[in-house]
Amino acid sequence: MSISSNNEIQGLTVHHQQGLRWSVPILLTGEGASQLGDNLFMLAADWYIAKLTQNAAIIGIFSALFASTSLIMVFTGGVADRHRRMPLMLAVDAVQTAIMVAATFLYAAIPPTVVGLASIVLLTRLVGMFFMPAVNALIPQLADDDSLERVNGMYQCVSMSMEMAGTLIGGAIVALLPLAAFTAIDALTFLASFACVGVLMRLHVETYEPDEDDDAHGWRQGIDYIRGNSLMHGVIMLALVVNFALGPVMSLDVLWVQQVLHASAFVYSSIQIVLMVGVILGNVAVFALQHAPFKAKLIIPLLVMAGSIATLALFPSVWLTLAMILVLGFAAGIVNVTVSTTVQRFTPEHLLGRVNGALLTGTQAALPIGMALGGVIAQHVGVANVFLGGGAIAIIAALVAATRPWNVPEEETEDDDEPGESEGTETAETLATAESEAVDAAQDTVPNN
Repeated sequence: MSISSNNEIQGLTVHHQQGLRWSVPILLTGEGASQLGDNLFMLAADWYIAKLTQNAAIIGIFSALFASTSLIMVFTGGVADRHRRMPLMLAVDAVQTAIMVAATFLYAAIPPTVVGLASIVLLTRLVGMFFMPAVNALIPQLADDDSLERVNGMYQCVSMSMEMAGTLIGGAIVALLPLAAFTAIDALTFLASFACVGVLMRLHVETYEPDEDDDAHGWRQGIDYIRGNSLMHGVIMLALVVNFALGPVMSLDVLWVQQVLHASAFVYSSIQIVLMVGVILGNVAVFALQHAPFKAKLIIPLLVMAGSIATLALFPSVWLTLAMILVLGFAAGIVNVTVSTTVQRFTPEHLLGRVNGALLTGTQAALPIGMALGGVIAQHVGVANVFLGGGAIAIIAALVAATRPWNVPEEETEDDDEPGESEGTETAETLATAESEAVDAAQDTVPNN
């Protein structure tokens, strides 16, 4: 190999390392911008739909319809596995920008209608469901194994921060600006995300190696992989139970404030902010727990989440509610990062989109079921008893999960490696390299004809 070739390879290596150094901040910048604009638009859409209908049943139907869009990720995950992720993300940002630009011109000319606005929200959410599995499958390429958990924590921290910012800013300006202003802001933030993904494509060469034996069109393969993997299956089944049990907390919190605490709307909004602050703190705290056993990072926070709900149900007060919601968010932040990192770390690359899609679909499916059932039961036994029952179910689920083995490949490797194993592998690799170099040298000595 010539000196110039060596210099070219070294130059490419330095460029790749510099690209990786900037890739995560660029991704987070684009995601933060688009999520801020999207949260502002969704808050404005909810406000205008409520203002136009003044009907709780219709509002509930539209809310359920919007939430149900996440169920298609079990299918869109397959799209992320069949294509390179960054061009797919670029296409999603372009389509969403076009939708919001069209909506801006529309609502600058005519007043909004319930059906028209709901259709735009539904369309942009459906398109966005192609983005989430793609970005979750891309993150492992942007971070090495040691920093993967930290990058996931940063990603979720940015997401929650933008949701909190959208809630605060949107609440202050939603009654002051026309709907067209919010669609225009959303279009600009999607355009910013488009630009960031474009820069990311220049800095990072995405690897894409589909499995030749894999039927990429089989969307069920993500589900089949989870069912056949004891670790993934255990994580998702536990998440389903806990989300089902604690789902009513998310839907009945306004009734908790009104009927149990007899507090104001300010207390309700404070609960939302405190929850998001807790999740952010949990996302940050997980950085210090990178070397903690997986089982501890999963079971202990789940017990804390369940215990916090049971505590506020037993001792209703405004300050205790705020404190327990903060604790709930903190523990949830740790669990979210732990689960997402585990899925990314131990899932084959060609299945990442489908497994992430199945994970998100499954966990999201449990929430509306728990919310609906909790609302029906609360009509008969009261909100406090529903919260207490949900907390008890989640505690039992976490304790049962604590008794089962959690076979994490990474931890097994650390425990089971024998002293001479790595040395033997290195020796074999050295011999193979030497043999290859000897063959190359021999070929170089043969004169050319």
